Order: sequence, then C-alpha cells, then structure tokens
Amino acid sequence: MGRRWPKCGAAFAEPGSLHADTHEAKLARERGATERSVFLDEIELLARRVGFARMVLKPYVYPYLVELDYQEFRRYRLHLGRVPFTQPHQVARFFVEHHLVFALQTPGTRLPTSAGARGFGALAAEITVDPLPSTICTGTPVALRARVRNAGHVLWLSEPREFGGHVTLGVKLCRPDGRLLSDALPRTPLPHDVAPGATVELNGELCVPWVESGAYIIKLDLVAEQVAWFEQLGSPVVTHPVTVQQVAPTSIAPHRMIADLSVEGVPSSARAGAHLRVVAAAVNTGDTLWLSAPRPSGGHVTFGVKLIDSDGRTVSEALGRTPLEHDVPPGGRVSVRSTVELPMSLAPGRYRLRFDMVNERVAWFEEYGSPVVERVIAVEAPSAGNSQDGQPCRRP
Repeated sequence: MGRRWPKCGAAFAEPGSLHADTHEAKLARERGATERSVFLDEIELLARRVGFARMVLKPYVYPYLVELDYQEFRRYRLHLGRVPFTQPHQVARFFVEHHLVFALQTPGTRLPTSAGARGFGALAAEITVDPLPSTICTGTPVALRARVRNAGHVLWLSEPREFGGHVTLGVKLCRPDGRLLSDALPRTPLPHDVAPGATVELNGELCVPWVESGAYIIKLDLVAEQVAWFEQLGSPVVTHPVTVQQVAPTSIAPHRMIADLSVEGVPSSARAGAHLRVVAAAVNTGDTLWLSAPRPSGGHVTFGVKLIDSDGRTVSEALGRTPLEHDVPPGGRVSVRSTVELPMSLAPGRYRLRFDMVNERVAWFEEYGSPVVERVIAVEAPSAGNSQDGQPCRRP
C-alpha cells in the first residue's frame, strides 16, 4: 500500500523480504496476481535513481508480539532483562522480513521536526552554559546564559504548539545522588527555529523553588515539550553542583500560596457584554510573599476570574486580570477594584463567576489548594448597545 504526496514524496506500508514465500502469496499467484517480496536495498537504489533524496524507515513491531507484566517491564527498563522482539537485531529482522513501513522524500522537502522526532539520537544537543554561582537562594532569579548547538538531524521548532513538540531549555533540580526533586523550573524558549548544525544563544532565568537548605545538583537539558527530554534520547546534559540557601519564599518560587478572599458588588443578573465592577479583598494566609510588579516570565500575583457554565466547564479565563497595588507579605491584606467584562457572544443562561488570585504564568491559587469565591449570575441576551455595571447603556 502506498500514498503519494506530489510536493514531498510518498509513503509505503509493504510486506517484507519473505512475503513471496508465504502461503497467501502462493495462492494469489495461482489466481494470476503479482506477488513479490520487497527488498529495501533495491527500493533505496531505485528511489535515488528516479530523483528521491532520502528514504525514512519506521521500524515498528506488532504489539501482539510483545507482552510484559509490570515487573518484567521494570527489569527491561533497567536493562536487567531481555524481552523477545525488542532487541535491536530482532526489531531490524522483523521489519525487513515482514512489515516495511517507509517514506521516500523529494529534494527540498522540509526537514523532520522536533514535533515528530522519536527514537534514540533523534534529538541531540551540545550545551555550553556560562558559569553559574555555587550558592543560590530559593526564589531568587539567577541569570542563565547558554549556547546550544543542534547536534541532531531534525529541525527544532520554537513556536509553542498546543500539543507540544516545540523545544525549550529546561532545568531539573536533583538531590546529590541524582534523584529528581523537580523538573518544573522555568523554561527558556528558543528565539527561532534551529536547523541541524546551527547554534543559538539563550538568555533566561534560573530560579530554585522552595526547598530545604543544602547541597543539590542542577541539570540543564533541552525539552521537546510534551514529547521528551533530550537526555531520554541519548543527548548529553550539563550538570552543576550547587548549595541552596533557604530564604523567605516569594511568588516566583512559592511554598504555600493561600488567600482568604472576599468579593462584593456582583449582580445576580446581567446582559452579555456587560462590564461588572466588583470590589475584592485578599488576605495572604500562606507563607509566601506575593510580588505585585509584573515580570515577563511570570511569578507576580494578580486578581482574576473564571467563567463557568452550568455543566461545570470553563468558558473563559480571560475576563480580565487586576494587578495588585503593592507586595503582600504573609498576613498582609490588599484591596482590589476590578472590572469583569462578560463576553458579548455569551449565550443566555446561568453561569458561575469563580474569583481567585493568580500567580501569573505559574498557577491559579486554586491549584495550590486555596479556596475560591463563586457567585451565580444569570446572563441575558445583549442589548443593542454596550453594557456597564451589569446594565444596558444606549449609544448616543
């Protein structure tokens, strides 16, 4: 079976080199059909003669050939056991003899990208990092500068994608024995796509989360988001021993982010498109300083609201954020005056406004276990004009 794409090549799923000897193939030939084995060497040579630039193989193994219970899988993952049909020579033999899946690419075809890269060695990087301090305080950003060379054969995508595949520079915090503590430290995006062999300079921040004081290891590696860390595919990483000193946590690297929130001024009904003016007060009942000054990489706190429909689904998280007037230490209090704009396209019905504090580009406080404030609101169809304070207003 083959499929042709005029601008980039063709893909095939074919029987292998033993196909002609099978009982089914012999019966087909008796009925006048042409049944031949397929040999990769012949296909690759013929493909280059007619102008294809590259043959790409997909050596899959049928799932029914491999079955492991969990303990067997653990031993296999640690290279302590051998599983039939999973050793490299077995995979290659099965692929060649029984089930060929391959593609032929025409000259000028776009390089394979990090979104589809799989297999050992597909994603590889050479990372050089400017000297880092030997002591780092929790929650205190440290400048991170690195030069990264694409040592693999796929194009690294830089633009964030809903289902991942774009590449960032990531940081892991590990114990001295290598055990992972956190791989959720801030990522540094690529400024542009990076082709194989190219080098890119990255400037970001290293911020250690709230942990006990002591010795740790920082591990720097690239990440194909939602796909794999490069290390998992055989790429070398950069490790840096560091002494961490615990200081009072801030929202950049928080510990306990809890708010006692009160909200007033929410009407029981309003038209779609209405502007609702609410007054809120928040008391910091956690142990982390809320920073108010906006930061491009996040870690500052705002007052936000989600719109939830009658089925519990989130309709919007973009009803407006309100910055804080000042930093809020543990035990401190801040007042907020906020305007919530209901979407003009909102269908009539009953909704819930869920008010919460937001650690920007990190998490809603609800995700830390902080209580939220909800108000039910009946939304009516919009009027001919805009709405203010939940009431229609006419244009002059």
